Amino acid sequence: MNRGFALVTTMLLSFIAMGVIISLHFVINQGSDISSVSKSYESAKEAARGIAEYVMEEIILEETFDASGNIVLPICNGGNACNAGDDIDLGSYSQLGSYTCTATLLSAPFEKEEDLGGGVTGYYSVYSFTVTATDINNPLNRAVIDVVFELEE
Repeated sequence: MNRGFALVTTMLLSFIAMGVIISLHFVINQGSDISSVSKSYESAKEAARGIAEYVMEEIILEETFDASGNIVLPICNGGNACNAGDDIDLGSYSQLGSYTCTATLLSAPFEKEEDLGGGVTGYYSVYSFTVTATDINNPLNRAVIDVVFELEE
């Protein structure tokens, strides 16, 4: 009778230990899956940040005005006035590694005038655009960054 009891107890403890090991294995694998998703998103976010910096740099270097006073950017509409919803020409930067990148103006850029006091007037332009970086191999892996900035003149 004691041998049967010992066998049942040993098998029960073995099954419990096996359950703990399987649970631990599952938890460890879930952690690595989450880690890889996080790394993929970080890569997409870095691509989008790079495009945002590129667009801001182009705006800072290339902003001009047409005869009507509209802001004109070479990266927008082939160098014509920019309007809300216009795509920004990224040239060779539209493809960064395995990411396809796009940039779109959210609102037309506009110029503001500000009284700085003492008879001095300051001018600044306000820009807003969105950047999207999408993984070619996995379209669900993407990052979107909205940018709003002002450029003082």
